[in-house]
Parts: sequence; structure tokens; C-alpha cells
Amino acid sequence: MSELLHGVHRATGATRTRRYAWVEALLAGAEAVPISTPVARVHAEVWASLAAGGSLIGQNDLWIGATALTHGFGVVTRNEREFGLIPGLRVVPC
Repeated sequence: MSELLHGVHRATGATRTRRYAWVEALLAGAEAVPISTPVARVHAEVWASLAAGGSLIGQNDLWIGATALTHGFGVVTRNEREFGLIPGLRVVPC
């Protein structure tokens, strides 16, 4: 959610207005999935695995990926490069 809202705050003018409306509509129908102990365990495992292989991704993306893996979700993203490094994560390009 934060990354979507961040995109709203970075935009200006009509683009910001459109993004705001889109994000707010999306959030109205969404429920946040909390970071839990199982998510933290997957996060730590994936982080260590990526680091051992010499690949690191952004921490926000790592948390999103770990949450998705824990709950059996895929990730719809334009950032296939980083999310594609997470083993077992289903990445849906948009």
C-alpha cells in the first residue's frame, strides 16, 4: 500500500489526481496482510539466499515477496527483474 501511495505523492497535477482516485478505489476493496512471524521467517530465508547468491533486491520488494510467498499469492508488478529473483514467487507482469 505504501508504494502505491508513494506514487501518488510523487505525482503532480492531473496525474496525481488520477493516481489518487485509482489508489483509493483499490485500497477501499483491499485488506492489508500483516507482517507476521511466518512472513518474517520467509523474509529472512529469502534474504539470506539472495545475499549468498550475490543478488539483493529492495527491502520493500523483499517484504512484499515474502508476504506473497507465505500466503501463496502472486505479485502483479512492472518490476519483474527484482521479483523474479525470489525463488518460487509467481510474478505476473502488468
